[in-house]
Amino acid sequence: MNMDIFISYSREADNNIADKICEFLESNNVKCWIAPRDVVPGQYARSIRDAIVESDLLFLVFSNKVNFSNHVRRELDLATNYGKTIIPFKIEEVKPGPDIEYYLASMHSYEEISISLEKRLSKLLTDINNILNKIKEDSEGEKQEKDEEKEKVSRDFFKGIYLPTSEIEFLQELMSALNTSEDSIEIIKNEDDIENIAFNEIGIRLNEENRISGLGINSLKLKEVPKSILNLEKTYTLVLYDAGLKEFPEIICEMESLDFLDLSGTDIEYLPESIKDLDGIQVLDLSNNNINMLPKSMGTMEFGYLFLTNNNIISIPESFKNIHIISSLELDGNPVISNPDLRSRYILSYLETEDIFYDFKLPEISFKNIETDEKSRTKAEDMIYDYHQLNICKPSETYINTIKQDRIIDELIDIGYTAVDFLINEWLMGYEDIKPIAEEILDLILLNIAPDWREKYHSW
Repeated sequence: MNMDIFISYSREADNNIADKICEFLESNNVKCWIAPRDVVPGQYARSIRDAIVESDLLFLVFSNKVNFSNHVRRELDLATNYGKTIIPFKIEEVKPGPDIEYYLASMHSYEEISISLEKRLSKLLTDINNILNKIKEDSEGEKQEKDEEKEKVSRDFFKGIYLPTSEIEFLQELMSALNTSEDSIEIIKNEDDIENIAFNEIGIRLNEENRISGLGINSLKLKEVPKSILNLEKTYTLVLYDAGLKEFPEIICEMESLDFLDLSGTDIEYLPESIKDLDGIQVLDLSNNNINMLPKSMGTMEFGYLFLTNNNIISIPESFKNIHIISSLELDGNPVISNPDLRSRYILSYLETEDIFYDFKLPEISFKNIETDEKSRTKAEDMIYDYHQLNICKPSETYINTIKQDRIIDELIDIGYTAVDFLINEWLMGYEDIKPIAEEILDLILLNIAPDWREKYHSW
């Protein structure tokens, strides 16, 4: 794809001016990528990610709406992660909010909004071309260094290809572990074919240096991953689909170049704390395993996509309140979703991601055989009704809007760790005769949060 500029803007308000900027730049031979024009149908998030990776610059059309745009913030996050230059271009006299300012702190902003758009862009065009030329020069220098390095690497022929001997050593150990031969190895030209498992048994993809950049195993049983996998210093895509692994191969955590890791369809039950060392990972697929607990260290990680569907996960660690997932989290098919404890529900409500694939069904709450006046009973019924509305958790911005309802959850969590009287005196409007109803509700809810809460908090 190889674009010069990715144009980031608020789709809600600034599409007209973004289109004008794109038209001006392209008329001056600057190749641009802009949504929704260039999005691949049905692959919105992936198209955004790929476009940012393949572009040299991110051009930010900055307005007040940008301060409140989750999409723009994720684009800035991706651009920063991939070391892209960001050019902020103001179209309104407004300061960046704290979240946006974080990304722009060291960037030169183009703020002369008093002159016409065309004049501003004409002045900016020189800077853009200078930056693009500098990036091109640096890229050519890096290519020359790689060519020189390529000459230094010891190589030999494997399946008619001149590969580094260290990588051939790994492939030979892998074939031995899988009890297979060279005939089972396919040379894959398209990166997506590795990620989508479009090969029969073993697929490898080579980069321009004739180094293995992608490796895939499809439904071959592997007792353990050879330690020589660390010889694959340039591999950023690794797929071990249905590989029969009983344990997470910790040796993989030492592969610093990994960007895409698929361990789906194996028999992994446990994830080590060392998984945090995969700090460059963007896509992690652990679906269709037997994982029952997630390590605390995952809460310190950043992902583009995290797939955990169809496991046996029973709870979410507290650290997940800090996990950073840019585009998508999938959790369906786990006990923590079909029968969630309230703490997990609360922790997951902290996540800010484009798509959250799960549908919580919270425990039913009711009160039985409690004698009280009609007004008090109606108040309790209203509270229970509000609680029951929390069983819907939808993807994208619809979900973000429902977070207002989660104030109920926030308050109940606070109650569990501060004072039960808060519910009685404030949330239930001070109705003393609702105390027995509130007590029953708290018993049901707090049982999932702090089973010993009565011993700790018996202020009433």
